[in-house]
Amino acid sequence: MGETWGIGDEYVTVRHSKRWPVLGRADLTAKDVFDAGLLIVPNPDPHPRHADIEEWPSQEEEIEMKITYLARKALLVLKP
Repeated sequence: MGETWGIGDEYVTVRHSKRWPVLGRADLTAKDVFDAGLLIVPNPDPHPRHADIEEWPSQEEEIEMKITYLARKALLVLKP
């Protein structure tokens, strides 16, 4: 199984109070995030490859627009 799935198992499933398994993920490119006017900021907690998406607007309507944009760009990948 791929490295990304292993990270999900170790850092999401194991740490979740109910140990729910990771069933899928949404893959985005950095360009998609930048095109939405947002930033990617490395945050190595809980994993060295983890990053936060920042610079969200303060208005709820603008946030929803950016979330919708990112959701349309994301590729759903189901765990094999």
